[in-house]
Amino acid sequence: GAILVSFGVGDGPTSDKNFIRMLSVLDKHHIIVLNITQCVSGHIDSNDYETGIMLQKYNVISGNDMTLECGYAKLLYLLSKYRLNNIGPLLETSIRGELSPTPTSFEI
Repeated sequence: GAILVSFGVGDGPTSDKNFIRMLSVLDKHHIIVLNITQCVSGHIDSNDYETGIMLQKYNVISGNDMTLECGYAKLLYLLSKYRLNNIGPLLETSIRGELSPTPTSFEI
């Protein structure tokens, strides 16, 4: 598995051909990619911008509002316990309260 630490609501440098090639190789080899935001608060919203939609094409999984540390621990746990094709949905499901019931948002 791999963790992508992305910008804002989950955007990556999708205009970078090497970045897209990397995502393609990871997807081709069925390597799980979990997208975590580098922002202190907020969440991944893969449907918000074109770049997020591009990440979905390569089966990048939304980490919603998990921290990097939480995403790392959860990915390791799931890889040790479950078959690869079952991990994606489990990453997007709260197991022990690590995900907010509804996506977090910025308050002004």
